[in-house]
Amino acid sequence: MKKIGLFILTASLAVCMLSGCGNDSGSGSSGSSQKPAVSSTGNTSGNESSDEASIELTDMKPMGDFNDGYLSISLYRVKSYDSLKNSKGEEVKPKDGNKFIVAFMGVENLKKDQIGYLIINNLFLSYDGGKQPAETGGDYGKTDNTEQMYADIDSGATVTGFVVFEVPGDKNEFKMTYEGCENSIEIKEADIIKG
Repeated sequence: MKKIGLFILTASLAVCMLSGCGNDSGSGSSGSSQKPAVSSTGNTSGNESSDEASIELTDMKPMGDFNDGYLSISLYRVKSYDSLKNSKGEEVKPKDGNKFIVAFMGVENLKKDQIGYLIINNLFLSYDGGKQPAETGGDYGKTDNTEQMYADIDSGATVTGFVVFEVPGDKNEFKMTYEGCENSIEIKEADIIKG
């Protein structure tokens, strides 16, 4: 009787320990997946928020989505910064009177071919009096332990990362658009986390 009880206890423990293995609560896409965690520790570039809990971007509810049939983009979080640090730890500042808006997102490649990271050229942030494309030439290091979106995306893969927009410092409400999609994502002042 003791052997049966011990066997049941051991089997139950094994099932409990293994139940988390292979669990991917992401988009369900096949292929390689890159999902850096958003956390308040482990970032050498200094673009960290000390009040953030460690959480996967894709575990968050998206603020909005774009899908043009070739890729699916989910916007998870928006933060504003007066400066960022590049991959060497050097401070990067926007032009006088401006600030950085950092959009954290996931991008899934729905095509059968690899997509280059320059798809971010199709992202725009509009505000009262202007419209800015995503920055493609800057080095903004890591923010919230998330990499800047600079990787090609394999067919069927999903990557997470961030893109940066430089906007006037007095603007606090935006509309994000993706060229080729009719919808837009409204970003209100209350949605933007101060970094």
